[in-house]
Amino acid sequence: MASAQHQATLQAELRTRDAGAATLAYTVRNAGASEIFLFNRMYAGVDAAGRYLLDPDLCLIELRDGAAVVAMKIPELPPRTFVEVRNVPCVTVVAAGGTFSQSIELRVPLLPWTPYAPSPGRANAVTLPVLFELGFFVGVEGTRALAKMVPTSAGDALRFAPFPIDSQLLLRTGPLGNLPVFKG
Repeated sequence: MASAQHQATLQAELRTRDAGAATLAYTVRNAGASEIFLFNRMYAGVDAAGRYLLDPDLCLIELRDGAAVVAMKIPELPPRTFVEVRNVPCVTVVAAGGTFSQSIELRVPLLPWTPYAPSPGRANAVTLPVLFELGFFVGVEGTRALAKMVPTSAGDALRFAPFPIDSQLLLRTGPLGNLPVFKG
């Protein structure tokens, strides 16, 4: 499936490997004249040394409108939830005219996850269509200078924080197929 937003296009494919795993492969093409910054380097925490614990397979898993949404983006803060620091993923830069591809290994059944709330538990699996969302923004001259280089478990990475969630653009595609999902 393919999706376009502003100058970026997203293509994604979901492949089931076995009863316990699936692979979601995606490609972003930047057809514009400016760099784009993908919020695709998710982390679940920061260690005692201040390193962001990146996991290339970590995704938000949301249940929305009868579908399972696999997402790499700035997560929304649930209503009536307050945090000192928002979870803003590190970024991947895609040059003007460039392409970026990544494969994500998903454990099946999918377990809903956000850094702001506990997962519902591993019960009541149902099969749902799977959608994919990817957060990004378009840079302008000087944007890269605003990023902070931060230490991560995978080496240094660029991060823009704070970053207003309403300035995040979303690429969406799907349904890509169906997978079992725990509903708790």
